[in-house]
Amino acid sequence: MPTSISFSPATLNLLLDEAVGAVPGTLPDARQKMINDGLRRSRSQRPDENSLVAAAIIDLISDVKGVGNVSKVRLADIESDSALTCHVAGLCAIASQDLADAQRLLDRAVRIDPNRIACWTLLGRLASEFNQPELAVKYHQRAIVISDCGGESDLELARIHAQNGRLKDAIHTLRVALMSDRNHPAINRALAQLLRRRAMMLGRQNKRLARHKILEERLQCLQAANRAAPRSDSYLRQGRLESRLEHFEQSRVSFQRALDLDPKSEQAITHLASANVDDGKIPEAIDQFQQALKLNPNHAVTHFRYTRAKRFTNDEETGRYIDQLRERLEVADLPARDRIFLHFAVAKVFDDIGKYDDAWLHYDIANRLKPGHHATIATPSTHRRPADGATGQSSAGRSAPPQTSVTESDPQSKTNSKHNPLQKIADDAMRFFTREFFANNGKLGVVRPDLTPIFVIGMPRSGTTLTEQILTSHPSIAGAGELKAVNQMRRTIEHEVRLANPELPKSATGYPDALMHLPSFELQRLANQYLDILSPFCNTETFVTDKMPTNFMHLGLLSLLFPNAKFVHCKRDPMDVLVSCFCQNLNPPFCDLETLAGYFRRYQKMMVHFESVLPIAIHSVQYEQTVTEPESTARQLIQYCGLDWDPACLSFHENSRSVRTPSKWQVRQPMYTSSIGKWKRFEKHLQTVADLVATTD
Repeated sequence: MPTSISFSPATLNLLLDEAVGAVPGTLPDARQKMINDGLRRSRSQRPDENSLVAAAIIDLISDVKGVGNVSKVRLADIESDSALTCHVAGLCAIASQDLADAQRLLDRAVRIDPNRIACWTLLGRLASEFNQPELAVKYHQRAIVISDCGGESDLELARIHAQNGRLKDAIHTLRVALMSDRNHPAINRALAQLLRRRAMMLGRQNKRLARHKILEERLQCLQAANRAAPRSDSYLRQGRLESRLEHFEQSRVSFQRALDLDPKSEQAITHLASANVDDGKIPEAIDQFQQALKLNPNHAVTHFRYTRAKRFTNDEETGRYIDQLRERLEVADLPARDRIFLHFAVAKVFDDIGKYDDAWLHYDIANRLKPGHHATIATPSTHRRPADGATGQSSAGRSAPPQTSVTESDPQSKTNSKHNPLQKIADDAMRFFTREFFANNGKLGVVRPDLTPIFVIGMPRSGTTLTEQILTSHPSIAGAGELKAVNQMRRTIEHEVRLANPELPKSATGYPDALMHLPSFELQRLANQYLDILSPFCNTETFVTDKMPTNFMHLGLLSLLFPNAKFVHCKRDPMDVLVSCFCQNLNPPFCDLETLAGYFRRYQKMMVHFESVLPIAIHSVQYEQTVTEPESTARQLIQYCGLDWDPACLSFHENSRSVRTPSKWQVRQPMYTSSIGKWKRFEKHLQTVADLVATTD
């Protein structure tokens, strides 16, 4: 098998300079004359050693087939004590695939000159070729210890560590290497890749804080690499990570740079289109999605995002597009992730054109394909057209359900915690956060007169985005979007208490019980950290919204930390909430209607409890009332915040701030009522779920 070892023209040119005697700073013309003289001597009847070495290097640079053998023969008779000669002869042996001889020659070179770093690196690579990882480690460590190896041995050593299950050692190797060259592009990109693996491991271990720090370090690596050596694919990685870390403006810049470097990158175009949807530039985004799909019509994510941005009509063009999506779904080896995106895409198109049974079928399959659903797809679905497909009739005008096999789990298992994901959280919150607790701990929080948080909470798809848009249309209210900071704060509390109290049982250091062991100054530090996160979202505003819907779980903690906070609870018909979640490609538990019904009941119990015990009044906003009586609802909302009315709150659809939730399209439209009772489109598929929602615990 041919070796993967290669050597760059830059490396060979350095050796050529050494062979002909050119020193750094030699003028190009003078250097070329020295090379020509060396080549002329190499062709004489009695060539000197350095001229033969120079000729061999020229052969290697030319990269002509067989030059390794030719140069090897020419150097074979030289029993040299020159490290340079042995070095170049070793390269010729590698080029001719004689790795054993290459190892012998390079070993001789380092015996003659132990400081010949490149030879140690090559010996390390050869040891890897011979499946001698421990020997390879020693060679690369020798190269690194001697001096700067240009990063080659650092990269090789990290690769060996990673391949042999020593991920921490691999990361440490590259971190140390960056201490001497912080902007080395190859080392930064390699470290970014290793940090990605580390972050995934920490995520599986539920170590969210440590994972977040690793992701921030990974971002720094990608930024440094792109400053030193910009690449489109690298800017794409940077942009995706910036978006994940909620650095949205920076991510848009990164995606634009990726596109500038590669104008035909459909991924860059797709990401930019998604950013335009977030910013309300829907027509521009649709054009970009279409451009991306022309470049790659099989990109499932682009189809998904395109169908979310566009409103389809029942015409021939839409019919052809449905056919295109369903044809792609017929691919037998289509990855499950792509299959999920495409099912959601075709479901959305059917939904838009009023084919609700077809839409529900695809929504259902897409959600059942997800890990964590209580019913799983037993066999890969195939999507054959029925007999009427032969007529050429448009899919927009017919029902064509795909064939699939679904296996239900044991109904008994639905009572366990996996299918009641909010059960323990709700029970713990209602046990811990009582009137007595707040009466005894009422002076622990932090108040900043110039910065008041407004927490917009509720079930996902309950109108939280619409409510936030109304609020942030007021000149005194800024919007921070859906922040993960509150949940991270909860994890920080657990982490710090466990570190400070190793003798305590785990049950005593879990949230919320951990609050009993956290000093008041630590609570205030966490509160100030959170307010510092909100602060950059403000210019002249004195209120900031955090509309992470699931912060309803943490209302007890938030009341403790922020006694002047505002809590806005968004409510909506539970069936509309559940169906809307189901149609949005959300993660568990929101992709499983039966599990979601149980989740909804726990949420209701928590909210009833918090409304009765919290020292802060909760203001409820009913979605149906918001869309039918917008001014009345908005005025009450602004009054609750203690602000004067501003008519801009009724022009929320003209709000220029970015929206990064599934409601991003809806909140760019004037108020409409078509989403009220939307679940009834699918009513015949929902009787079991409706019964579960109506069940009282």
